[in-house]
Amino acid sequence: PPGGPPAPFARAAPPAPPPPARAPPPPGGARGGGAPPGGGGGGVAARVVSVPSLDLLLQQPDHLRHAIIGDAPVKVAIEAAVRFGWDAVIGPDGVFIGMTRFGASAPAKELYKYFGITAEAAAEAAAARLDGK
Repeated sequence: PPGGPPAPFARAAPPAPPPPARAPPPPGGARGGGAPPGGGGGGVAARVVSVPSLDLLLQQPDHLRHAIIGDAPVKVAIEAAVRFGWDAVIGPDGVFIGMTRFGASAPAKELYKYFGITAEAAAEAAAARLDGK
């Protein structure tokens, strides 16, 4: 091009995402209300994080992963595949809800019910862990 070689390309780092919004604790403390598991009536503040790529999440620096996942006393991973890799996110006290083996074949709705990959199972597992069971 006229006037010399082209300027080198500089790639700026994308801006950091804003911190995730935190749900305010329910009245009466973190475990107020006493709603039954899966009842949908509240009672436990929760954060839901969609992780479309576990590999990409695990590649992030610790401070960014912590900002995304948070520091809840109970972490529940729900995965329509096997547990591999999720322990790095949920920790040793986390709850995993997902398939326990490969090879099952059926419509997804049936497999999810068979393996307990349901909202009710997640709520019950989290409540049990919070209650120390």
